[in-house]
Amino acid sequence: MWFHLELKGQGYNAARTGLAIGDKITGPYQYQKSFRPNAGQWPINMTPEQIQADPGCKILRRDFEKGQMARDMTLFVDDDGTAYHIHASEENQTLHISELTDDYLAFTNRYIRTLPGGTPTKPLP
Repeated sequence: MWFHLELKGQGYNAARTGLAIGDKITGPYQYQKSFRPNAGQWPINMTPEQIQADPGCKILRRDFEKGQMARDMTLFVDDDGTAYHIHASEENQTLHISELTDDYLAFTNRYIRTLPGGTPTKPLP
Protein backbone atom coordinates (compact mmCIF):
# COMPACT_ATOMS: atom_id res chain seq x y z
CA MET A 1 0.00 0.00 0.00
CA TRP A 2 1.39 3.36 -1.03
CA PHE A 3 0.07 6.34 0.94
CA HIS A 4 0.56 10.05 1.56
CA LEU A 5 2.44 10.73 4.82
CA GLU A 6 2.78 13.90 6.82
CA LEU A 7 5.06 13.98 9.87
CA LYS A 8 3.66 14.76 13.30
CA GLY A 9 4.01 18.40 14.23
CA GLN A 10 4.99 19.54 10.71
CA GLY A 11 1.54 20.24 9.33
CA TYR A 12 1.34 19.73 5.58
CA ASN A 13 5.05 20.31 4.91
CA ALA A 14 6.61 16.83 4.71
CA ALA A 15 4.76 15.79 1.52
CA ARG A 16 6.13 12.24 1.63
CA THR A 17 4.99 8.97 0.16
CA GLY A 18 4.95 5.92 2.38
CA LEU A 19 4.92 2.19 1.82
CA ALA A 20 3.37 -0.53 3.95
CA ILE A 21 3.01 -4.20 2.99
CA GLY A 22 0.53 -6.91 3.96
CA ASP A 23 -0.49 -10.36 2.80
CA LYS A 24 -4.16 -9.41 2.46
CA ILE A 25 -5.93 -6.27 1.24
CA THR A 26 -7.62 -6.06 4.65
CA GLY A 27 -4.24 -6.13 6.45
CA PRO A 28 -2.59 -6.17 8.78
CA TYR A 29 0.06 -3.94 7.19
CA GLN A 30 3.68 -3.47 8.18
CA TYR A 31 5.19 -0.02 7.65
CA GLN A 32 8.30 -0.17 5.44
CA LYS A 33 9.49 3.37 4.68
CA SER A 34 8.60 6.90 3.69
CA PHE A 35 10.46 9.42 1.56
CA ARG A 36 10.16 12.07 -1.11
CA PRO A 37 10.51 10.41 -4.52
CA ASN A 38 13.00 11.03 -7.31
CA ALA A 39 15.72 12.74 -5.26
CA GLY A 40 18.55 13.86 -7.52
CA GLN A 41 16.65 12.96 -10.70
CA TRP A 42 15.35 15.24 -13.43
CA PRO A 43 12.10 14.31 -15.20
CA ILE A 44 12.81 12.21 -18.29
CA ASN A 45 10.65 14.49 -20.42
CA MET A 46 12.82 17.55 -19.68
CA THR A 47 16.52 18.30 -20.04
CA PRO A 48 18.43 20.02 -17.21
CA GLU A 49 18.82 22.98 -19.57
CA GLN A 50 15.05 23.26 -20.02
CA ILE A 51 14.57 23.02 -16.28
CA GLN A 52 17.09 25.81 -15.62
CA ALA A 53 15.57 28.07 -18.30
CA ASP A 54 11.93 27.60 -17.23
CA PRO A 55 10.96 29.93 -14.37
CA GLY A 56 8.01 27.63 -13.66
CA CYS A 57 10.46 24.95 -12.50
CA LYS A 58 11.52 26.88 -9.38
CA ILE A 59 9.95 24.36 -6.98
CA LEU A 60 11.24 21.38 -9.00
CA ARG A 61 14.78 22.78 -8.69
CA ARG A 62 14.29 23.60 -4.99
CA ASP A 63 13.30 20.00 -4.22
CA PHE A 64 15.84 18.32 -6.53
CA GLU A 65 18.26 17.13 -3.80
CA LYS A 66 15.80 16.06 -1.09
CA GLY A 67 13.17 14.62 -3.46
CA GLN A 68 9.94 15.82 -4.96
CA MET A 69 6.71 16.32 -3.04
CA ALA A 70 4.22 13.45 -3.11
CA ARG A 71 0.76 14.48 -2.05
CA ASP A 72 -2.61 13.36 -3.46
CA MET A 73 -1.76 10.12 -5.21
CA THR A 74 -2.91 6.97 -6.91
CA LEU A 75 -1.31 3.96 -8.58
CA PHE A 76 -1.81 2.70 -12.11
CA VAL A 77 -0.72 -0.68 -13.50
CA ASP A 78 -0.45 -0.77 -17.30
CA ASP A 79 -1.35 -3.79 -19.46
CA ASP A 80 2.33 -4.80 -19.55
CA GLY A 81 2.49 -4.92 -15.73
CA THR A 82 4.46 -1.69 -15.35
CA ALA A 83 3.19 0.27 -12.36
CA TYR A 84 3.19 4.03 -11.91
CA HIS A 85 2.84 6.18 -8.79
CA ILE A 86 0.92 9.30 -9.83
CA HIS A 87 1.16 12.18 -7.37
CA ALA A 88 0.59 15.89 -6.94
CA SER A 89 3.90 17.68 -6.57
CA GLU A 90 5.47 21.14 -6.66
CA GLU A 91 3.10 22.58 -4.02
CA ASN A 92 0.16 20.74 -5.69
CA GLN A 93 0.70 22.67 -8.93
CA THR A 94 2.11 19.85 -11.09
CA LEU A 95 1.45 16.16 -11.61
CA HIS A 96 4.36 13.68 -11.51
CA ILE A 97 4.05 10.18 -12.96
CA SER A 98 6.77 7.97 -11.50
CA GLU A 99 7.60 4.45 -12.64
CA LEU A 100 7.78 1.75 -9.95
CA THR A 101 10.10 -1.26 -9.89
CA ASP A 102 8.82 -4.65 -11.08
CA ASP A 103 7.90 -5.65 -7.50
CA TYR A 104 6.09 -2.29 -6.99
CA LEU A 105 8.09 -1.64 -3.80
CA ALA A 106 10.37 1.19 -4.98
CA PHE A 107 10.77 3.92 -7.58
CA THR A 108 12.95 3.41 -10.68
CA ASN A 109 13.84 7.15 -10.71
CA ARG A 110 12.15 7.49 -14.11
CA TYR A 111 9.37 10.04 -13.98
CA ILE A 112 7.70 12.73 -16.01
CA ARG A 113 6.38 16.10 -15.04
CA THR A 114 2.99 16.88 -16.55
CA LEU A 115 0.40 19.65 -16.37
CA PRO A 116 2.79 22.15 -14.75
CA GLY A 117 0.69 24.78 -13.07
CA GLY A 118 -2.35 22.99 -14.54
CA THR A 119 -1.30 23.46 -18.18
CA PRO A 120 -0.43 20.75 -20.76
CA THR A 121 3.22 19.87 -21.41
CA LYS A 122 5.09 17.38 -23.60
CA PRO A 123 3.58 13.88 -24.04
CA LEU A 124 5.18 10.75 -22.57
CA PRO A 125 8.36 9.71 -24.42
